[in-house]
Amino acid sequence: MSYASLIQPVPVPADSNPRITWGKYFSQSEQILLPVSVLCHHALVDARPISEFYQILSQEMREID
Repeated sequence: MSYASLIQPVPVPADSNPRITWGKYFSQSEQILLPVSVLCHHALVDARPISEFYQILSQEMREID
């Protein structure tokens, strides 16, 4: 997976909903890549569940092929 950048235009301080965004998939070095970003407040979500999300997502994407 790959991601160049993402900017949330108007973050609302009271907003506690995680934001998951993805970009356009593309091919690079014989791999298909999909940019994915997760934005959530650090007081509500630790890094571990986010890391696990990326690991599971990566595994699921590999199994599509």
